[in-house]
Amino acid sequence: MKRSTICESFLRSNGVNCCTTINNEDEGSFSRSGCDCCNGLATTTYACHGYDPKNKTVVELGDICQDCLCYFANGDDSEVEK
Repeated sequence: MKRSTICESFLRSNGVNCCTTINNEDEGSFSRSGCDCCNGLATTTYACHGYDPKNKTVVELGDICQDCLCYFANGDDSEVEK
């Protein structure tokens, strides 16, 4: 499945229009539960948030992997291995 399909669905389900790291200086941390966006296996993740334009609020989105962050930042539409 394409990463764009998974990531765009993740944004819609959380009611936000973007995803960015909370702390730009964060080096990430290993998460056994993996990425909250693509549900990837154990990997390094980064705490992220997004903007809810309907309620004009910032929403915490959870822990997102580097591959999903690359999609959100650059549109890197790679295949997601399941």
